[in-house]
Amino acid sequence: LVYIDGKNIGKTPVQFETLNPIWGGPMSTYKFRGDGETKVTIEIWDFDNLSSDDPMGKLSFTVSELLKTSNRAYPNDWFVVEPLDGCSCSGKLEVRLMQVPESSLLRSRPSKRECESREKLLAGPKLKGHNERSIANMAFDAVAPVTLHVYDVGNNDTIRKINSVGEATKAGGIFHAAVEIYGREFSFGGSKLKRTGVFACQPKKCPMHTYRESIYLGDCELSKSQVISIVNKMKPEWMAPTYDLLRKNCCFFSKEFAIELG
Repeated sequence: LVYIDGKNIGKTPVQFETLNPIWGGPMSTYKFRGDGETKVTIEIWDFDNLSSDDPMGKLSFTVSELLKTSNRAYPNDWFVVEPLDGCSCSGKLEVRLMQVPESSLLRSRPSKRECESREKLLAGPKLKGHNERSIANMAFDAVAPVTLHVYDVGNNDTIRKINSVGEATKAGGIFHAAVEIYGREFSFGGSKLKRTGVFACQPKKCPMHTYRESIYLGDCELSKSQVISIVNKMKPEWMAPTYDLLRKNCCFFSKEFAIELG
C-alpha cells in the first residue's frame, strides 16, 4: 500500500508464492503533487485468501530526502524494510522518485501510417489487454522504451521447431533473452575468463542465437547516462564464470535488468 502524507493513493499487484530473493513484477508507478516535505509511506502486507491480511513491514521518507540522492547517475534507491507487529519481514525495497514537468505529458500521437509501418510488438506483463495498435502507440510515445527480445537458442532450425511446438502446447522451450534500451541490446553469457558476462550488440542481431520475437515492457523514462550507470553497476555482479544454465542465465539477467530500469 502506498500513502502520500497519510492518504492511500494505491496498491501494487499481489506477488504470489515466490521464493525468489528478488521478487516483484514491473515497477508500479504513482503520480502525485507535493513538495520537499511531502511524506511517502509504503506498507508491505501478507495477502491471505481465507483470512484477513497481515501487515509485514513498512518504510517512510520525505521527498527532499530522496531528491538529495536523485542527482546521481544511478537513479534507484533501496530502502531497508522495517518489520511491523513482531513480523520477521526483512529485506530492501526499490524506490525511484522522478520530477515530471507538465510539458512532458503532452506528446503528439503517431499517425495510423506510422503505427502500421512499425514492427510487431507483443505486450509485456504490465500491458496485458492492450492490442497491437495501442502497444505501437505507447512505444512510439515513450521517452526511453524498453523491449525484451526473445531468441531461439543457437542457430539450429531444430531448436526453432521444438520451441514452436512448446509454445503451441504451453510446454516451454529453449530461449535466449536480451533487453533493448537506447538502441543497444544487453544480455549475459558465460565463459571461464574473469570478466563480466554482460555484453551488448545491435538489437535482434545476436550472432549466437536466432531472433524470434519482441515484447514491449514499457517506458523507463531514464536518460542514457542513467541507463549506462545501471549497466556499469550490474557488470561486476554478473561475472562470466558465475553463469549457471539453470540458476543464473540470460533470462535471470534480463529480469533483473528490467527491474532496475523500472
